[in-house]
Amino acid sequence: MPAATHLRNLTLYTCIAFAVLSGAYFGLLGCGSYAWHRELRQTLELLLSTAWVTFTIYIYTGLSKNERRTFSTIGLCVGIYVGMHTLFIMAMALAAPFYPASPSSLNEWWQGFSLVWREGVPC
Repeated sequence: MPAATHLRNLTLYTCIAFAVLSGAYFGLLGCGSYAWHRELRQTLELLLSTAWVTFTIYIYTGLSKNERRTFSTIGLCVGIYVGMHTLFIMAMALAAPFYPASPSSLNEWWQGFSLVWREGVPC
């Protein structure tokens, strides 16, 4: 079981890194990207989060009935999908105000951030 736990942790770190880096990429360069870039990102996000859920379920099935926490495990599995996408939007919103040039004030940055946060797209 420890190998599965290590793989799950590695998958979680990969999910977080992927969400942050892809969010920064689409925040800075998303206005000129191809449609297949977004589709590829969505597919990879789904595959990575599904891998984490698979490891979580595998670990869960190896526990004794007294150690199992069904609702918290379901919450974790749903939470990874929601959390990963939210982290992507947050990273995109943080980076988007810097395209095509750096904002001249904190207020200008905030306007760019809040626009992306509301709309979900940088442009």
